[in-house]
Amino acid sequence: LNSVRQGATLRVPDLEVVVDGMVDSVLRNSTAMALLVRMQKIDDYTHAHSLATSMWALIFGRHLGLDKQSLKLLGLGGLLLDVGKTKLPQQLLQATGPMTDVAKKHLQSHVQLGIELLQATDAIDPRVLDMVATHHERFDGSGYPNGLSGNQIPVFGRIGGIVDSYAAMSSNRPYGKAMSSYDAMREFKSLADKSFQAELIEQFIQAIGIFPAGTLVELSTDEIAVVLKEHRTSRLLPEVAIILDSNGNKLDDFRIVDLGEQPEEKLTSSGIWIKRGLNPGEFDINLDNYFV
Repeated sequence: LNSVRQGATLRVPDLEVVVDGMVDSVLRNSTAMALLVRMQKIDDYTHAHSLATSMWALIFGRHLGLDKQSLKLLGLGGLLLDVGKTKLPQQLLQATGPMTDVAKKHLQSHVQLGIELLQATDAIDPRVLDMVATHHERFDGSGYPNGLSGNQIPVFGRIGGIVDSYAAMSSNRPYGKAMSSYDAMREFKSLADKSFQAELIEQFIQAIGIFPAGTLVELSTDEIAVVLKEHRTSRLLPEVAIILDSNGNKLDDFRIVDLGEQPEEKLTSSGIWIKRGLNPGEFDINLDNYFV
């Protein structure tokens, strides 16, 4: 990205080598790769966002049953969605206040700039180009640059729009703090068949989960925990590590509890369940201390 920003030609073969490794990692263990995305410490938001978007695209594509070649193209497209932003002024990308209509138009031009960068490269797959070109189109026709709707938006573009939005929602941005995964999924639910296709939203929620690994949660006991592993058959009862007691004090030896292994009758009485999802960074918790 830095090279392109300085005028160099985009070298897709170099990126394909990176994406190949990412695909293999996601196929081996998508939970581990999701945790990696959540723990990335990169100051350059565009760089971090590109990596996260690519990873979520691969995890979603794997859930949808795409073959390995399709996953490679999907991951490459996710990595390149915002490549056009390398041609925009840094002060525009880092703006924190309300944008004027002129500034919004300038920012939206990153789609066309990205297309032009990709068209100048050798042998870019049309599906990658379509993904970059349509990831800001919306299912109800409210997106840009061409106001496409429904099936006019290619599948890779529809996937790109979802994972791009989720990566933005779940990260700290120049103009806003990260949302909890639970709140992000609620937001997606409200956008079904408006901004995004309802069927794809349902599949995305299944792929990512309500409380994916690495999510901070508050339990019914007022203790604070981090999700270690979700269960596909009981999404609301994952395995967690309790790291703060009910008074908010850090535990010297965190306790691992599988909420899904509790007897069903205890869930309505003395059992433990998740009361709410927490935003990343609450209670000044550094997840690097808990995942090795």
